[in-house]
Amino acid sequence: MEKNILYIIMLFSLLTSVDLEAQSAESKWNMSLSSGLDLNLIPKNSGLGPITLSNNGSGLSNIGVGYVISPAWEVRGQVGWANFKWRTADDTIKATKGVVNAEVGILATCDAMFSPINALYGFNADRMFDLQLFAGVGGFMLPYNHTTVNPMAHVGVQGNFYLSNQFSLNVEMANYIIFDSSLPINKATHFIDNLVTFSIGFTYHFGIPSFSGSESERNCIGRGHVLGLD
Repeated sequence: MEKNILYIIMLFSLLTSVDLEAQSAESKWNMSLSSGLDLNLIPKNSGLGPITLSNNGSGLSNIGVGYVISPAWEVRGQVGWANFKWRTADDTIKATKGVVNAEVGILATCDAMFSPINALYGFNADRMFDLQLFAGVGGFMLPYNHTTVNPMAHVGVQGNFYLSNQFSLNVEMANYIIFDSSLPINKATHFIDNLVTFSIGFTYHFGIPSFSGSESERNCIGRGHVLGLD
């Protein structure tokens, strides 16, 4: 976790050096990097140990690339890793009961992201805050022990705090719904994992998006200058 935070700080410092050069550029592309916590919610019928932060909580990181389609819509692709943890139930055999297990998995998703603020008030390059709802699909794999790619769904909400036209600080809550039978905990018990995540990161926007249409749709100057609300 400490290394992930250090990498974020180093990359932020590097991109800051080119921030001034990109102030007047136009681009709909962005790159994001995030790191945070995940909680593996084991179904009650699995027969495994109680769900707690120490038993089921661990870390994850993602790197993503996004493209703004319109003021309200964006598509984003992400790839990253997550550590799945669970505790063997106390009523299992003595050799394994109460043991906390962990498996590192690779996650890849493609999301559609919707901004209700931009949908209502239009795009404003000076806005300090934005909210995005997203949903998508992807795949999950345990590279060290398995080669099966399991399908999954990805839903959540992301808050964006704009530090400049190029940088935004992101806070995200999401849920990975993994249709998975490759994890040892799933065999003969259940086939769906719910990985709830909370992450913090940043997005670098390669330029200010420009949109065709009316001037109010493109700029929305004077409307919702701070929070996207009149």
